[in-house]
Amino acid sequence: MKEQAIQNLFAKNRECRQLLTIIEALQLSDCWLCAGYLRNYLWGFLSGKIAEVPITDIDVVFYDPTVSIEETAAIEAQLRRSFPEFPWEVRNQALMHQHNFAEEPPYTSTFDALTKFPERCTAVAARMNQGKLELMVPFGWQDICSFRVRPTPHFAQNEQYLAVYRQRQAMKQWQKIWTQLSIEEGKK
Repeated sequence: MKEQAIQNLFAKNRECRQLLTIIEALQLSDCWLCAGYLRNYLWGFLSGKIAEVPITDIDVVFYDPTVSIEETAAIEAQLRRSFPEFPWEVRNQALMHQHNFAEEPPYTSTFDALTKFPERCTAVAARMNQGKLELMVPFGWQDICSFRVRPTPHFAQNEQYLAVYRQRQAMKQWQKIWTQLSIEEGKK
C-alpha cells in the first residue's frame, strides 16, 4: 500500500480526523497522534477486521523540554475531561528517554523518539498542520502493511532492550486479533 493511499485512508476516517483536529488545537510543539491507534486502524482495514480494532489508548506525543511531567499530566487530564470518549495518553518525548532505561540519552525530537520505540510497526505518527495531513514513519510502511512485528534497531541493539520488546509482545497479544502477524523475537 502506497503512502498516499494510507494518507487518504486516515483522512477519510471521521474519528481519525476528529482526533487530529483535537490534537492540532493543543498547539503543542512537534505534536502528533502516534502508535497503536494508527497501526491498529491500518491493520484492521488491511485484514478486513475494522470492526474488531481495539482502541486501547490514544497516544499523543510532543517534544518540548520546557514542559514538565506535571504540566504534561495536566494536558492529559484536560483532554480526558473535554473528550472522555477517548482513552488519552499524552507523553512529552523530551522526557521519555528515562522511561525504559536510566542510561538512555535524551531524545532530540519526536522523530528521534519514534526511532526509539520498541517496534518498527508502532513507530508511526500523523498530524494536521494548517489543514494538511502529515505522516511521519521513520521505518516506512513495509512492516505495518505486511503484518510484520520486529524490534527497531534501537531495541535490537542488546538483550536488555530486547527483553522489554519481548515482554511487550507477550502482553499485547496482537496475534489474537491479527492471526497473520509475523512476530520476530529479535536476536538471542
